[in-house]
Amino acid sequence: MKPKVFVILACFQLVVIALLGIKIYRQTKILGTKIAVTSVDKESVTINPSSELQNFYEPKPYSTEEDHAPWLEDKIEYYINSDSLREDREYEISKPDSTFRIVTLGDSFTFGASVSLQDNYPKQLETLLNNNYKCPNIQKFEVINLGVRGYDVQYAVERFILRGKTYNPDIILWLLKDDDFFQIEEIVGPLVAKFLRELYLNNESGYVVSENETITYPWYEKALKIMQDMYNKEEILDYQMSAMNKINNHYNKTLIILTFPSTRSEYKQEINRFAESRANTYFYKYLVDPNQTADVQPDGHPTAKGYSLMAKSVLDYLKSKPLIPCN
Repeated sequence: MKPKVFVILACFQLVVIALLGIKIYRQTKILGTKIAVTSVDKESVTINPSSELQNFYEPKPYSTEEDHAPWLEDKIEYYINSDSLREDREYEISKPDSTFRIVTLGDSFTFGASVSLQDNYPKQLETLLNNNYKCPNIQKFEVINLGVRGYDVQYAVERFILRGKTYNPDIILWLLKDDDFFQIEEIVGPLVAKFLRELYLNNESGYVVSENETITYPWYEKALKIMQDMYNKEEILDYQMSAMNKINNHYNKTLIILTFPSTRSEYKQEINRFAESRANTYFYKYLVDPNQTADVQPDGHPTAKGYSLMAKSVLDYLKSKPLIPCN
């Protein structure tokens, strides 16, 4: 039987596998946590030279990537617009009058792995807002998706600084999960790239299937071990929280951090401290988890229905505060 999937996605495999052009869709168990491993085409990402981070990457503008996950009946195409966003349209940098603008930050759960553009949670939320949230002072809602597969806390902040803040959002929605905190992309990514390249050149398999059918990835475990020898878990968490605080230098309006109830308590405690220390900041820790409703794909990402549940959960939270001024 396949191992059950717990919704924690490893950030770092995405870019490095992209560099090699290898397609992998498997499940694994690392550090006592089951995660999903996905991949990106090598032509679909680019290193942003404007970033001070050595390995920071973004989707390549004007590109299209096909997702051939084996469980998909029809291929999924990821269209990337001129500003490296997963969108089939362009957004004006200058916010139009009577427009309420939301920017979403996060990893593959925000990007919308293995579902069509209209089915990811930011796009479904945009549709729900425009169809169901009537305000005399707002003619249109825009939800601009800055999510990128593989991002951790640091990379999401960097993405907003370099790309997102120019859109002058009224609200930021930032979806965070366990894997955003326990790894450092800058360190693990290049290590994984090296180990995978060696396997590729030697024509060796990138995974091992144990007797109980659990799939493990020695190259990933090796990279994590090297990172853990450099930093303990407290230092890694401090690293990510320090990165989180950098957003305060670039954005002072409403910030809503979203997470699932299953997120580790130590991470929720740190998010809560951050939220309490910053004005206009909210922490919604009861985001509907598609894993609990079995609305997930074989690799642990939500299905279209799973993303729909997430979008409705976010909409309900926005209404409950309320966080959208409706004059």
